[in-house]
Amino acid sequence: MSNKSGARVRAVAAEIVTAVVVDGQSLDAAIAAHEERIAAGDRALLRMLSYGVLRHHWTLQAWIDVLLSKPLRKEDWIVNALLAVGLFQLWDTRIPAHAAVSATVEATRSLRRPKLAGLVNACMRRFQRDQLETQPSRDDEARFNHPRWLIERLQRDWPEDWQAILEANNARAPMWLRVNAGRLTAEAYRQRLADAGITATTLEGVPAALCLAEPCPVEELPGFSAGDVSVQDAAAQIASDWLLTGEGPMMRGDQEVAQGEGAARLHELKRRREDRFVDKFLAELDNYLTSQEKEEPGYRAWFRIECKKRFP
Repeated sequence: MSNKSGARVRAVAAEIVTAVVVDGQSLDAAIAAHEERIAAGDRALLRMLSYGVLRHHWTLQAWIDVLLSKPLRKEDWIVNALLAVGLFQLWDTRIPAHAAVSATVEATRSLRRPKLAGLVNACMRRFQRDQLETQPSRDDEARFNHPRWLIERLQRDWPEDWQAILEANNARAPMWLRVNAGRLTAEAYRQRLADAGITATTLEGVPAALCLAEPCPVEELPGFSAGDVSVQDAAAQIASDWLLTGEGPMMRGDQEVAQGEGAARLHELKRRREDRFVDKFLAELDNYLTSQEKEEPGYRAWFRIECKKRFP
């Protein structure tokens, strides 16, 4: 990869981070909106940088606050995101330090902030020289890499386990699949993966779930485009079964999971003519949301479009 293309990847990664942190976009939406500008061979790096920076947002931001004598101007916040991209490379990737520094500094020009190139270079080199990553932090947000309000909530609700919960939440999540049970079993699809050189394991109690030993692009999953399998965390799959069977707790915070997973599960169940469970799910979902939420355009649009599309 040339330094010019490497700089472009870092610049676009900074734009993606800004879109999420400042503009409130989802990471998937931000990547989809920006990655077309990056060569296909460089997109894996772009995703790795974007996911990594956001995964360690609070820790990286604490280091940036130490390195900067004063915060950047609001209109230059994208350089703050670029600094996070740069520090993440030095701290948690195998990218050679000289290549990371060179490409990240050059990215300031791609972002039309050439006057801040010296600042980015100085901060990254100071990070290396002072070995900030080895210095303990007294700030809980930096130490546990979570927002303070969430740390305090966990401390209150789980006084004996809050640190373990935070550490587990910082671990890189595995890639889970949900097999389309209307077409094949998880074991049958696991064998298809094995034939394609992809290792996966089943999970007892979650019949449609498979966990990949190593994440991979969805384009490499056999039958993905045909709807044989989708990407979904095992916990979300359990939640959908609770909704459909009436077993297990029902939490208002699971609304998005219920909606997204519900459409796919309804499709499977309808094809298998399990109408009783479909009706129960719809009744549960209707009672689950508040009147105000039902009036929101997003809910009505989802409900109307999915029903019309899947059950004409």
